[in-house]
Amino acid sequence: MTSALVVGGTGQTGPLIVEGLLERGYDVTVLHSGAHEPPLPPVEHIHADVHFAEPIVGALGDRTFDLAVCMYGRSRLVADALRGKVPRLVMVTGSGYAYTEPAHPGWGPFGVTVADEESPFAENRASDAIGPLIAKTERHVLQHQADGHYLVTILRYPNIYGPGAVSPADWSIIRRVVDRRPYFIVAEGGLRMRSRCYRDNAAHAVLLAVDAPNVAAGRIYNVADDPPALTIGQWADAIARALGHSWELVDLPLDLVERVYLGAFGYHRLVDTTRIRMELGYADVIGSEEALKRTAEWWAEFGKAHAASLSALTDRFDYAAEDALVAAYRRVTRPLLDIAPAPLITLHPFAHPKSSDPDSEEDRFVLEDGSSDVAHPYRTYPYPISSLGAFPGEGPMEESEGD
Repeated sequence: MTSALVVGGTGQTGPLIVEGLLERGYDVTVLHSGAHEPPLPPVEHIHADVHFAEPIVGALGDRTFDLAVCMYGRSRLVADALRGKVPRLVMVTGSGYAYTEPAHPGWGPFGVTVADEESPFAENRASDAIGPLIAKTERHVLQHQADGHYLVTILRYPNIYGPGAVSPADWSIIRRVVDRRPYFIVAEGGLRMRSRCYRDNAAHAVLLAVDAPNVAAGRIYNVADDPPALTIGQWADAIARALGHSWELVDLPLDLVERVYLGAFGYHRLVDTTRIRMELGYADVIGSEEALKRTAEWWAEFGKAHAASLSALTDRFDYAAEDALVAAYRRVTRPLLDIAPAPLITLHPFAHPKSSDPDSEEDRFVLEDGSSDVAHPYRTYPYPISSLGAFPGEGPMEESEGD
């Protein structure tokens, strides 16, 4: 029987990868800290701190494996300890570090755009303390293949979402839905797009690499759900509907929104997944609509207990402060409409004559006249959103207390 060592294996995607390896006939051993033991199939566990060389080497002893999947710990140290013990290593890193130095010259004259596998990671540790180390780790691990020690495949995860996710980003939305908040605050119209991956889809990507050793050897793959990516506004609106709620999105400046919850908004973070789709045949095993539904339902039921165990929670859920902020912002900014220039009239660029008189006012095809009772075709938001003006159907703002 072929054997596989999974380093980590107890996080968001690890149990699914362990199950997939077992289904492929591997005898699986999981090397992890032992800090928590999620439900796993009956496999061997080795407990050691995989952040330091000595316990890694001591835990592995003289054992060998046919495959190693490294998802946790200091990967450089794990990679070094595996020399002579495996013919293949599949390693998981992250793609987000390509965005933390947006003016890196490697992006070209326009700065950061969509990141493919060749896009530059941050090099300045003042702007990103982790990204340069990830890049160094990837180079170090790939050197093991260049030196003939074993074959290497690297998969770069984006933000992973779904049941049990370590990232609490969706909890900021879902808890407010559960608490039946009348609105959700967004920045920049909620238009930020970011590549994400549902946990089952991410695990599927790793297993595709396991299944294609010849194709995947020496390759780096971006991982993400199939396009198109949704905006955060679309995501918040869809989660609310999935849980039987409706609300307005309230658009505020980014500097204010980041006082409410941090990290959700800013510039787009999109990765190009062409390589993994073309070379390994990746396609989502769980579609976006079903993934969103499962995510919303799990967090609605278990979110409070799970969020309490997370160290990266950046949300106070201080609803009284949110209500005061929105009310003050609208009170201060609405008078600006009185001093702003008159609404612009937008005409269609091509003629739509109704008569032979070239000066006829009837020939004008008005696309937008700026008034509140005329549709705004250039604001094509797929969800209700407001900023200076009143909410559609606005009544007294409901208040609810956070804890």
